[in-house]
Amino acid sequence: MAKQIAEKETSHILSDELSQEITKNEQQTDIILKKRKRDNEQEAFSKNKITFFNFTPIMWRNNVLKRAISMKSEFKPERKKQRILQQNGELNSSIKYLLIEEQTQFAINMDEMPFKFTNGTIPDGEYVFCLIYNLNSEPQLLCCNDGKHHSYLANGKKVLAAGTIQFEQGELVQVTNNSGHYKPTDSEMLDFIKTLYEESNGSLRIYKSYMTQDPIQYCVAELMQSDFAHAKIGANQKIDSYTGLLVNLHTTGYEIPEVINTDFNRFNAAPNTEAFSL
Repeated sequence: MAKQIAEKETSHILSDELSQEITKNEQQTDIILKKRKRDNEQEAFSKNKITFFNFTPIMWRNNVLKRAISMKSEFKPERKKQRILQQNGELNSSIKYLLIEEQTQFAINMDEMPFKFTNGTIPDGEYVFCLIYNLNSEPQLLCCNDGKHHSYLANGKKVLAAGTIQFEQGELVQVTNNSGHYKPTDSEMLDFIKTLYEESNGSLRIYKSYMTQDPIQYCVAELMQSDFAHAKIGANQKIDSYTGLLVNLHTTGYEIPEVINTDFNRFNAAPNTEAFSL
């Protein structure tokens, strides 16, 4: 009888120890799983954070611009100097980065055609431009032709596009990515180009890329339908004045000139009368 009681007590002790060991293992497993979950959540947050700051979509004229372009690293000393001079109030007005309240005078009003500056002046000719933005307002297209660099227009901050832009009495006809401070790629410019084409009612005909030593011209109407490879203007191609698309030149070595305001009564001239000549 005593032996049976001892065995029973021993069995209870072993059972308790086993139960405690199992509980301990479960607790350790739970701690490990929670730590893994926390690490995974932190990793996911970090990835999302990086994606957020690098590729935050920006709405402009009802279109999404996916990328912001930073000033190139070789110009960071310039920006640092400007920030110091701004703090000390030592900048000459002709060389200083533009402040927010000063940028407005270079902004293009795109709500009506032809395009105009905010003071009502109609742009004509070639201008340096930046598309600037901040999180509290609509992006602004800034243009100037008084020798200012892109960094001065944009206050050294990130832009959505930069280059040169050409107007003909307020009508937008050409845009480039020619900016030494920002050097935007063709892909970084593409959304901007497409938005400009729509806002200009198709008057934007040419995008000129400075990514290569010899600049390459692209037909913007073709870009709206395909890609850069198919939109490149070849040596034997031109942009059709009516459709805006690429057409091949005549293989005879000359082009038939466009006839504008033709007097069709001349087609009824007498047989010996010269009607018209090419």
